[in-house]
Amino acid sequence: MCTRWCTFVKRKTMQRSIKIIQRGEYPFKVAMASIFIDEYSKPGEQPKPTFGYRVDDGCLFLYTEPYSPNPNITVFPYPFNKEQSIAFAWGWLEHQEPVETQYGGDGSSYKGFQVTTEKTGWQDTHQSTFVRIKPVWIFYGK
Repeated sequence: MCTRWCTFVKRKTMQRSIKIIQRGEYPFKVAMASIFIDEYSKPGEQPKPTFGYRVDDGCLFLYTEPYSPNPNITVFPYPFNKEQSIAFAWGWLEHQEPVETQYGGDGSSYKGFQVTTEKTGWQDTHQSTFVRIKPVWIFYGK
């Protein structure tokens, strides 16, 4: 499951912890596809659809259940499948700048992303949040 560009992937029985920091569209799509894999689904089954999103503190949160009464969650006009959800998240990420300041040391900084699941430490108020996407600066030293 972990490829050469993967920063951190840890699987546990009955729960999944994924944290990937990288840059580029292809690594983003692979990271998101790995998060869409449901441990309880059978091979060949479609993963759960995404019903909505929320943007908070420069992060995008995706939801697998509709919460239209909540004013902070925007419900999609129809349930997005895996490919539509990944395309939506990538489009959002391309138009965002990281909230943190860019490191000004000796080297190069590039805009990248951090994709994490809730099991890696952040908590949301809704149980149906399954991923947090955050634009980050990635520093490469000389």
